[in-house]
Amino acid sequence: MTAAPLWTHTQTAQFLGLPVSTLYQLVSKGIGPRSFRVGRYRRYQESDVRSWLEERASDAPTFGKTTAPRTSAPAVRAVTGPADRKRGRPKAR
Repeated sequence: MTAAPLWTHTQTAQFLGLPVSTLYQLVSKGIGPRSFRVGRYRRYQESDVRSWLEERASDAPTFGKTTAPRTSAPAVRAVTGPADRKRGRPKAR
């Protein structure tokens, strides 16, 4: 049995048509294609990359993938940053 060669991070990004940095972000967020750490390098199997890409096709079936309705209101962030002061709000003391 001969194993298919693993793709480098750059080869994978080129195949997907993405900047290398974008692929790094996808992988670090856990939403990129499955990858392996080989020493200090990240490697990808072609079949994993192709199946990850196929799952994201706009015509891919979405069996069992439903979005639950939001049950609570989104959290409200306190307004105290520098951008707020630019809008005329006084600095909190």
